Amino acid sequence: MSYVAIATSPFQSAVADLLPCNKYLKSRLTHALIEVYGLLDHVDECIVDAVAHRDQLVQFHQREYVDTVLNEQHNRVQLYDSDGETGWNYLNGVALEWGETGEGVDQCGFDSWKELFQYYLRVSDEITPSRKRPLDSDDDDGISGSEAKEEALKVFNLEGDCPIFSYLPMYVRTVTGATLQLADCLLRKAALDKRFIGMNWDGGRHHASKGKASGFCYVNDIVLLIQKLRKQGTGKVTYLDFDLHHGDGVERAFKFTKKVQTISLHLYEPGFFPCTGSLEGSSGFDTVNLPLQHGLTDSFLQGLVDQVVNPLIQRHGPEVIVIQCGGDGLLGDTFHEWQLSIRGLTKCILDVMSHSTQAHVILLGGGGYNPTLMSRFYTYLTGRILHQFKNTDPFPGMNGAQEESLIRDHKYIECYGDDEHYKFWVYSIQGSQKHRTLREENTTDQIDKFIKFYSI
Repeated sequence: MSYVAIATSPFQSAVADLLPCNKYLKSRLTHALIEVYGLLDHVDECIVDAVAHRDQLVQFHQREYVDTVLNEQHNRVQLYDSDGETGWNYLNGVALEWGETGEGVDQCGFDSWKELFQYYLRVSDEITPSRKRPLDSDDDDGISGSEAKEEALKVFNLEGDCPIFSYLPMYVRTVTGATLQLADCLLRKAALDKRFIGMNWDGGRHHASKGKASGFCYVNDIVLLIQKLRKQGTGKVTYLDFDLHHGDGVERAFKFTKKVQTISLHLYEPGFFPCTGSLEGSSGFDTVNLPLQHGLTDSFLQGLVDQVVNPLIQRHGPEVIVIQCGGDGLLGDTFHEWQLSIRGLTKCILDVMSHSTQAHVILLGGGGYNPTLMSRFYTYLTGRILHQFKNTDPFPGMNGAQEESLIRDHKYIECYGDDEHYKFWVYSIQGSQKHRTLREENTTDQIDKFIKFYSI
């Protein structure tokens, strides 16, 4: 029997929703849906309120970069983000309105960013006064303070798709801390000869590099996780990335080690971010790229997992598999590039876990820009993991083909109303206005090419 843990809490989800690409919704919707389906009652351990230390972040990231990201000037409302709290508070309004007609609103939420930050200070270890950091320093060459700050932001790419947002240090330390706590839990259970399965749907920030933010990713919690496991005695590790985008940051970090295998299947076409991940960019069986085309379907992905991914993982023989479960390839995501279903992607993930029965598994989040779609996905995936590896069925009606299943009533239920009609499977129903059919541009010849290239 597996030992299953999840890192989630009202605090963690509220902090994670500070990330602009979460649209102030994704993480709290996910936590609430997981909670209302009673999934937390079936896990062995729920990790709450974890916070990473600076010393943990510099195990991979450059010190100057970490000092800039964690600068306490950023643990406040940013001038250009003065309306952000209004957007973040939208869900509080939804919950309050529901409480007037429902069963009352729980007391676990946070009414303001100030309240959230005060809670963060309480759960954090003592924060020592920061020494002079790049954004605080006076420049001896006569460059003005503002010019020095702008230069630092450019160097670290803290602009564009990775701007400094309100309470960035709190966000970075909370999300990374949750992932690293899973490593601690895994190491404890491995010593007791128990298979460990851990989840953090707010993690999976696969684009960040040692000294630069990239693609909405400020700290690469995946690299820090794998490094921690390796330093604590874990042998081989496989990293598998299901995100629409290439897992470039993780691949680059482990390019020159045979102990960590990275496998990324992703959309690869001219101009598509991050413009890396070609087949030619692969290196033996340890750096594996599976570049795919527009319109990816469940059936093609299943064939890819069965014929390429699982054999490659088996060849590597990892003690731990880390799976990045990005959902931006799902049908209904705002990218509209792939057409995977929640059930289809979930099945592929479960098949990988079942194929390597001796390996511990840590599952992390990733891309996915339709918040109500992503909350469905992570809730269903969590439930199926519990069903398959804990022999419990927390929502039996959801595991069949009941397309008319309605989402359970809870404080955020109205977010699933309007054109979603409160249906859990609205994005999978044939003929639904939410169901879009794309042309599948991937062919079986590609799988044959991968098999030949990697000598499977």
